[in-house]
Amino acid sequence: MLESNAEKARERSANFATSDRTADATDSPNNPENLASLADVRSLPDDALRVWQNIERLGLTREVAQLEVLGYAVIPPEKVAPAEFIDTLREKLFDVVERRIGTRPDLQADTPPSAAFMQKDTSGSFANYTYLLLEDPVFQKAAMNEAVLAMIDLILGKNAVLATCLSLMKGPGDADLTLHADNLMTPAPYSRIEHFCNVTWCLTDYSRESGSICFVPGSHKYARPPGFGESSDDRVAIEAPAGSVIIWPGSTWHGAFAKKTPGLRVNLINQFIRPVFTGEPYRENVTPEILAANPRRFSTLMGQDLNSGWKEEGPQNERVAYNRGRHPYD
Repeated sequence: MLESNAEKARERSANFATSDRTADATDSPNNPENLASLADVRSLPDDALRVWQNIERLGLTREVAQLEVLGYAVIPPEKVAPAEFIDTLREKLFDVVERRIGTRPDLQADTPPSAAFMQKDTSGSFANYTYLLLEDPVFQKAAMNEAVLAMIDLILGKNAVLATCLSLMKGPGDADLTLHADNLMTPAPYSRIEHFCNVTWCLTDYSRESGSICFVPGSHKYARPPGFGESSDDRVAIEAPAGSVIIWPGSTWHGAFAKKTPGLRVNLINQFIRPVFTGEPYRENVTPEILAANPRRFSTLMGQDLNSGWKEEGPQNERVAYNRGRHPYD
């Protein structure tokens, strides 16, 4: 059935492509012959099928269902990476913090290392370490994780870029983090098309008592952020062991419970966006050596395919995601 539907879609697209359409001049950028969007339409059913086959291959169908129904998903450690990788990720993160701040984080401490320039909030002892991706190849490997990218392909498409790579460390406190949505740059009502996706690696165990993130199930369909001071009795705390990955789109309402246990809650967060938005300046600062050391997809995540910021040379149209012979699902 899927193959027959794909064949019918290709036939309809082919008929459309060869029909008499004279609204645009042949040299116009709006001419379908120049846009090559028709080639993308013709290949869409097969592309979508490839995305689904990859999800099935990785055993992520349950997580896709969670994402669709609940607005968030928790990928268990055995589907993500070996425990040794998580240990390395945490130790390399601690190396970066020690180099920047002068103090190494201690999982048993109640306060993470901090400095005057770092952000604070009222949810307890808290520190935010940003711009981590270029500090060590292990952070790049996390961004390129196969299970993570399979979900990003589904939510944002393969032309998504990486906006931020950061870590939040939280100690004990009394205040919950208020509910919010991450779609800060898109006004309500939200589109059904997601523009933002958060991927959080749990580097310590997550539970309500340990200050876990919480979600309002189904809130991704509200098409708006929570109002100022708006709360919900429907908040669900995530219970997940270290090594799990929590993923949700920008429209889902979430917050965090206060941490009631001693020690630090530690994570690594990769935030992916559609290429119409920007975040940390990886496009400008990633080195040729780092690009060469990673797969081709990494260059796309670094914004190397974005068709913007040109000078005298003019736009580089071959970099446009919807270009002849290319598709975000390719």
